[in-house]
Order: sequence, then C-alpha cells, then structure tokens
Amino acid sequence: MALQVTGQGQGLTQSTSQKSGAPPALSTGWHNELVVSELLPRYAALVLAGNCFFAHTGTTAIALTTLTTSSCTGLVLVNPPSSNKNLVLLQVEFAATTAPAAAGAAVSIGVQTYSALVTATIGNQTARNALVGGAQSAVGIATTTTTLAFNPVPVKILATYLTSTLTQLNAMQPTVYDIAGAIILAPGTAAAIANSTGAVTGVASMLWAELPT
Repeated sequence: MALQVTGQGQGLTQSTSQKSGAPPALSTGWHNELVVSELLPRYAALVLAGNCFFAHTGTTAIALTTLTTSSCTGLVLVNPPSSNKNLVLLQVEFAATTAPAAAGAAVSIGVQTYSALVTATIGNQTARNALVGGAQSAVGIATTTTTLAFNPVPVKILATYLTSTLTQLNAMQPTVYDIAGAIILAPGTAAAIANSTGAVTGVASMLWAELPT
C-alpha cells in the first residue's frame, strides 16, 4: 500500500543539531521529494549545501607508510580539536601506480585521537568544496606528510593486492570504498590511508561532509 508522505519545505541542511525536544517537520525538497531521491540522489543535498569537501594526493604517487608508524605519508585527514565540526567520511579511493613489493600487500584506513595538533602536521593538500566554485572553506586538514601523535589504528580494509604484477593490478583500479558515514571524525581525531602489509605506492582521495557537533 502506498504511503503518503507530507512535510514542510525547508533548507537542505540545518545549521545546528537537535538532540532533544519535539522533532521538527519532515524535511522535503523543493519538489516535495524526500531529501534522498532520484531527483536529489545520495550526497547531493550535502553537496548543494556546501558541506562536502574532497582532497586528493595529487599527480605524484605517494609511497604509503604502514599503520605501525606515526610518521605518515599517504593521505591523512585531520579534524582540529577546536573545529566544532564532525567530519563524516563518505568515500575514499586508492589506486596503486607501481607494483607492490610482493603479493599480499594491503591498504587500510586507520584512525587515531589526540589532544592537540602536532607541529609537524602540514596541510599541503588543498581541501576543495564538492560544490565546485562554492565559497565555504573546509575545517578538515588534508596532508600527505605529517607526524601524528600516535600510530593509527586500522579500522577498514581498502584493498588487498594478491599479485605483484602491475599489469594485473591495473585491471583492478581504482578501489572505491563507499564508507557512507560509517566513520565519523570528531574534533581532535584523524584518519589515514596507509598500508597495513607490504609496500604500496599510489594515489588516493577522500570525500567527506562537515556537520555541526
């Protein structure tokens, strides 16, 4: 049986979080559609609101360090302790550009917490608004060279290469991991794309949303 849904047309994303009290009117879009629909598909509402950002390692391949070291090369997303924003990871991508040293190399996402930004953190990768041309700036710091306070803890496997032959690897590129909010960085945390086993060199990217805490 069809269920009629009604709601109050309002902005795409509220600027504050409501944690108590009576719930607000159901949020619908400009055509009375729910915010996620065929007309306004996944992530589009967040992008249109200017709340999504992406970062890329750039045109030069990065040799990933392992998750057992705090000196990271790869792609690291840092949420400063005073940001007042949660960074909601939506997608990450990685593509190997040179063959791993041996079959069995694996790339993972690692996270960590800290009390203050370390001085070696360098925001050398520009975080760009996913609403291309949007004026809103990111609070997240993207870097490919940083020293974290602690070793990242692996939480998600991004790719495992069962071969060290680059020709075969190219048939599997790139690896796209749709995190869809399964990892959220609170203020004072970071996430890194690094190798968990075996040396891997490649390029990586991240897409995330920044929402009030």
